[in-house]
Amino acid sequence: MTRTMQAIHTVGTQITVCAGEVELFTYVYRPDTPVLESPKPYLHPIRTLGGNEVSLFRPHDHVWHKGIAWSLPHLGEHNFWGGPTYVHGSFYVQQDNNGSATHRELTELSIGDGLARIGHRLDWTSQAGAPVIDEQRTLTAMVADDRAWVLVFET
Repeated sequence: MTRTMQAIHTVGTQITVCAGEVELFTYVYRPDTPVLESPKPYLHPIRTLGGNEVSLFRPHDHVWHKGIAWSLPHLGEHNFWGGPTYVHGSFYVQQDNNGSATHRELTELSIGDGLARIGHRLDWTSQAGAPVIDEQRTLTAMVADDRAWVLVFET
């Protein structure tokens, strides 16, 4: 069975990728996330080809977890994971070090040959707003067969 790939772009916030009638995932590239949760793009919900949701959003014990997100808990003095920072001898301590990975520009949104591709640039900044990383990210989704789809994350 052939499934036509489709992308639904809510300009300025998110892109939903579909295979046939199934919404495979939504990539929220400009989230409305509090600073203490280290704002960053994420994929949620994520579904199987059968339509079953397989991602979790803001579980009670780790509210900064949102589906799938690229997070770094310790990048120098910065916390791009979210929540408190582990401090040896003190366990977890909330500090003023929750950085953000912020969408700068969409560089690609294409559908073709059974693939959906999303590319964009991000600015990773400290909680004070200082630049830390300039990232180019690409997500590629493709249907592998009648039972599975594949997501490739490149950065």
